Amino acid sequence: MPNYVFLMYWPDYAAGVNDLLAPIFVNAAGNALEIQYAAAPSKPDFTSVPGRAIFTLLGYYGTYPSSGPAALTKNQLLIPQGYYFLQTGPASFDMISALDAKAWISWQFPG
Repeated sequence: MPNYVFLMYWPDYAAGVNDLLAPIFVNAAGNALEIQYAAAPSKPDFTSVPGRAIFTLLGYYGTYPSSGPAALTKNQLLIPQGYYFLQTGPASFDMISALDAKAWISWQFPG
């Protein structure tokens, strides 16, 4: 992904409606960051199993790639088994695949 810088997940991007999953890129001039496309997952559904959440997709902003790293990341977020959230500190959590525990990410929240 040319000019890719990082991946952003923004909870409650459209208040009460959806979150945002977007790769962030450096623009063509090389002097600013931009979102070229994004996925709009719904706010996660929390299951009766404590700490488990399932994400579903509401739609897209722009033309989201159907293959490649961005598509693989979006597809991983949307696995039907969902994720377990484990608190690892006062403002940090690990998000672990409920499918096989082979995919996870650590989140840090500003405090």
